[in-house]
Amino acid sequence: MLLAIAAGCSSPDSPTEVRVFAAASLTNVFEPLAEAFERSYPDLQLKAQFASTGALREQLLSGAPADVFLSADQQSIELLGTAGVTNRASSFATNDLVVASPVENAAGATSVDDLHRNDVLIGLCVDSAPCGALADDALATVGVIAQVATREPNAAALASKLRASEIDLAVVYRSDVVGSEGELVVVDELDDASDGATYFSSVIGAESEAPTAFIEFLSSGEAQEILDRAGFGTPSP
Repeated sequence: MLLAIAAGCSSPDSPTEVRVFAAASLTNVFEPLAEAFERSYPDLQLKAQFASTGALREQLLSGAPADVFLSADQQSIELLGTAGVTNRASSFATNDLVVASPVENAAGATSVDDLHRNDVLIGLCVDSAPCGALADDALATVGVIAQVATREPNAAALASKLRASEIDLAVVYRSDVVGSEGELVVVDELDDASDGATYFSSVIGAESEAPTAFIEFLSSGEAQEILDRAGFGTPSP
């Protein structure tokens, strides 16, 4: 999926394009972030590609062209750094794991224990995506064996299936619920079982002015307010 967002202000010259590979769970919040960034940098234009962090990592290791990587885990950043693909990595957001259902909650679920029921359709992310690996670890911590009906390729795909009521329950990010426009509700919190996801930004290849400007913007007060409204948290210093 490609998303090109026009700059907030026009320039006589074509804006410089900044190619961003972003974790799928950032899909909803990326547009307001891009609009705010481009108001401050009207000569730059962000172009984003969304997929699971694992899928994007493998594309970058294979030489896919990009300027910035927004990862939902630290492991991918470290692997790319070791391979010499990325540099200047910094954390900019966190995201809690929750058990969620469509707003009507047809399954009558009340806690994480309902994921063990065999009369409801349960969804998780694939374990190669951070949302799946984190969910598997959290459920193991609380001792729940989920009766999984589907494993989706990334957080956005899983949330979409839940919003469409194609499944009854799923372990998703808090931002998925906040961004659902009231279509999803939190059934249970998993704070005691998981620290959730931490998001990292990194420049791809040699450091240059445009990608660095976007990475620095993500830690700004304006960007953090946008992320907070979308259900994300602030990483520890």
